[in-house]
Amino acid sequence: MATEKVEIDFPLGKRFQMGFLLSELFTFIEVNRFYKNPIMSKKGKRTNKTGLPPGSLVYTGHIKEVKTRVEFICYDAEQFSKQEGSVEQIPELRNGQINWVKVTGLDEITEIEKIGKQLDLNHLLLEDILNINQRPGLSEYNKALFISLKALHPNGNWPEFRQLSFVLTSEMLLSFAEEDHSAFKIIEERLSQKIGKIRQKGIDYLLHAFLDVIVDQYNEYLDTLTDAIELYDEKVLKNPTENLLLEIQQIRKQLIEIDRLVSPLRDVLNQLISMNEGIIVNTSHPYYRDVLDHLLLLLGNVKSDIELTSSSKDFYVSRVSLNMNKVIQLLTIFSVIFMPLTFLAGVYGMNFENMPELRTHYGYFVVLGVMFLIFIGMLILFRRKKWL
Repeated sequence: MATEKVEIDFPLGKRFQMGFLLSELFTFIEVNRFYKNPIMSKKGKRTNKTGLPPGSLVYTGHIKEVKTRVEFICYDAEQFSKQEGSVEQIPELRNGQINWVKVTGLDEITEIEKIGKQLDLNHLLLEDILNINQRPGLSEYNKALFISLKALHPNGNWPEFRQLSFVLTSEMLLSFAEEDHSAFKIIEERLSQKIGKIRQKGIDYLLHAFLDVIVDQYNEYLDTLTDAIELYDEKVLKNPTENLLLEIQQIRKQLIEIDRLVSPLRDVLNQLISMNEGIIVNTSHPYYRDVLDHLLLLLGNVKSDIELTSSSKDFYVSRVSLNMNKVIQLLTIFSVIFMPLTFLAGVYGMNFENMPELRTHYGYFVVLGVMFLIFIGMLILFRRKKWL
């Protein structure tokens, strides 16, 4: 049976769409090659916990040089104290004051395990503290609340996202971090200098203060990214380059990461607001609602900025296409101008014997004059058409 050859002819519009899709594909491949560069990769190698039973204590981070350090910050409306101590001293903090136990460095698993034994913490809770790759969330273990979230940590041009964990009991707040964080320094300063109401409030207000500072830091960083997007839009308008596209893509990557890591904090705050008994008291609900309002505003701005980066990328592609079209238009115009000139030169370059014009005394100058007039005439025509 003979097979019939089928030829498909795409209309001009379809061809243009296919060409645009191909250009988008090549851009995507180039950007992926850029991000697969080890210099651009910021994520460390993750520890494999596959096959281990629940509650296995394995530190999944990559910051090994920070030794576990325990600091005790105790305060009330009149007094404030800060001292470094050992894990064994934690049970002695039942002093009637509000106690913040600041644990820095998670690589020494035995020290984390000692803290769990001193306070009778669930092994699943300790596992979550050491697992820095988990999703932010809130869990209740007996009489303790466990909250994990991602906070910004400066690291060169682009900050990293570090996990901060909090264990809240009726007697103390424990914070866990791989290394010292700026949010801790801000809260320490407010406590030591008695700034605001933090010294007059309870331990649940201390947790609110941490959440508020971390969300504010995200808002400040988002303002920086928004300004950068606007700046890159202006640069794309003047001189679109591949480096600008890569920078825009990096900003988009940061925004998507913020949206992914901060969105779960909305559920955490809603859970805290819904608690009417226990550690979180009703008088703290307005403060958590205020943080929630800031968070919702942040997430809305993140969505808008992600759309702005998409618009910037489309604008970049349009500008590059426009510049290319201008170059092609200019080359086409010059080709059209030289077509009749080439025709005349070809006719009088055939060297036939019976060509009377070749024997004219001023034939050469006449042909040059005609060619010049044609050249000037076509330039005037293209100028009137606004093609030049």
